[in-house]
Amino acid sequence: MVSLKIFVSHSMNPKNMELIKSLEQQIPENIELYVAGRDKKPGHELKHKIKENLKTSDIVLALLTKGGENNDWVHQEIGSANMANIPIIPVKEKGVKIKGFTEGLEWIPLDMKSKDEAIIAVKEELAKRYDDKVARIRAKEAEEFRNMMIVVLGLIAVAIIVVIIASRK
Repeated sequence: MVSLKIFVSHSMNPKNMELIKSLEQQIPENIELYVAGRDKKPGHELKHKIKENLKTSDIVLALLTKGGENNDWVHQEIGSANMANIPIIPVKEKGVKIKGFTEGLEWIPLDMKSKDEAIIAVKEELAKRYDDKVARIRAKEAEEFRNMMIVVLGLIAVAIIVVIIASRK
């Protein structure tokens, strides 16, 4: 089954954690949210855990909220995603200034008093990205099948030629 792994870049602000929890309840099972703060691995370095999970993510969902707009980790995660060409979907709380690697990107507006609109917008965007990933995988599989069929047909043609040549002797 195809899945879409989303790295959620966020501060540990309780409002952000509530937003993530609400989002998790709304998205389908084939979309996995990775939240570093919930991935407890005592004795492991946080930066290694974050690097490894960023590498395997399809998208970074950047929660740019008042509680996290100056959070170093959030900006480092966004910068790392940008350097790795991982798409970034910013979710920007009203009143937060966009800066750094998210500057110039379109964002999903967030009003913490009525989070439902942002959650629906994120859910819809992730569903589109999931559908795009499935379409890319199917196109790749179809191409691989076509290539395999060309090889098989070529081998059959060679076998027929060999049989014809052998039967003339």
